[in-house]
Amino acid sequence: DIATQMLTASEDDRNPIIQLWDLRYATAPMRTLERHKRGVLSVAWCQQDADLLLSAAKDNQVLCWNPNSDVPDGEVVYQLPATTQWIFECHWCPRNPDIICTASFDGHVSLYSLLGGGRTPDDMVPKSPIKVDPSDPFSVI
Repeated sequence: DIATQMLTASEDDRNPIIQLWDLRYATAPMRTLERHKRGVLSVAWCQQDADLLLSAAKDNQVLCWNPNSDVPDGEVVYQLPATTQWIFECHWCPRNPDIICTASFDGHVSLYSLLGGGRTPDDMVPKSPIKVDPSDPFSVI
């Protein structure tokens, strides 16, 4: 929302941090978010709510932060279930801010609702194999 603010994230596993900078005062970051255990691969602001920020990292976690909170190291308001592979991209739904999308290196694109729903990981596994038409180039990931 503020044109002079910038967000940076470190992909380095030794220093997996997210920093919020104000370019008018660029001597030190305004806020540093430290909760990931390995390098951060993707960050995304919620366009409808400046108090919500997503981050995905090599620790197989997606965290939803309130970057404007005064909690030391950042306030995590929601954490998605851990995956088996790195999540390299995360995005907010542009029309519905309680839905997010992630893409991981195992070839899965997943949709999540931040409103919950009580689903267990076993519920998320397809009950039958997905049929793939090899002649359709869009059916193969």
